[in-house]
Order: sequence, then C-alpha cells, then structure tokens
Amino acid sequence: LLETHIQNNQQVLHLSIHTFNPVEKGKMHNAAIGLLYDPQRHAGKEVARIFHEILIKRTPYKIRLKYPRTGKTDNHTSHIRKHLDESCYLGIELECNALLLKDDEQRVVLYENLLLSLQSLLELL
Repeated sequence: LLETHIQNNQQVLHLSIHTFNPVEKGKMHNAAIGLLYDPQRHAGKEVARIFHEILIKRTPYKIRLKYPRTGKTDNHTSHIRKHLDESCYLGIELECNALLLKDDEQRVVLYENLLLSLQSLLELL
C-alpha cells in the first residue's frame, strides 16, 4: 500500500496507534496520550507538533510529545523510516495509556476524540 502511494508521488502519513502500561517500573505515567516521532525528521516532527496542539485543544486528556518513550526505538515506524525518505513517508506513533481503554464508555470517548482530532489534522495538511 505504501509503495502504491509513493509511486503516485504521494506523501504517506502513517499513524501507528498503541497502548502503554499506566505503571512502569513502579512509577505511574503522568499522561494519557503520547506522540512519538523521530526528531531528526523535520516534517514528521512538525506534523506531530501540530497534532499535539490539536489534541490539547480538542480533547480532555494530558498529551505529551516524546512520551512515554523517545520514538527512536526499533519498532514498525522506525523500521520503515530507515527505508523511506520523509518526503514520501511520515511515521508517527500515538501511544494511549491503557487506562483509557478500561471500559466501553471510555473507549468510545477516546475513539471519538481521536477521530475528530485526526480529521482536523488532515484538513490542515
């Protein structure tokens, strides 16, 4: 799918969504959502910054950049970044605190907030 868009000279925004454990090494995480990106890739960093601002304004959650990890660890998006230039691929990870998914009501609220925020981001891009 990536190759199809790239061959058509389209830039792909890949949003990889994961959860993180609310408690790590005996310490409680202090954010609901984290956005991870490679700071060496200007375009991805800028898209993450814009998405961060949208999420802060449109959701009730505490949002942090480069949290709960740096975003440079070996994972799916970092693997793709090694093979594709940022002119054709922007890989961002959205990490959600697992507590946001503990019941159906919270999941629905999270999904609706993320969907509306992502729509706003895509309108800007």
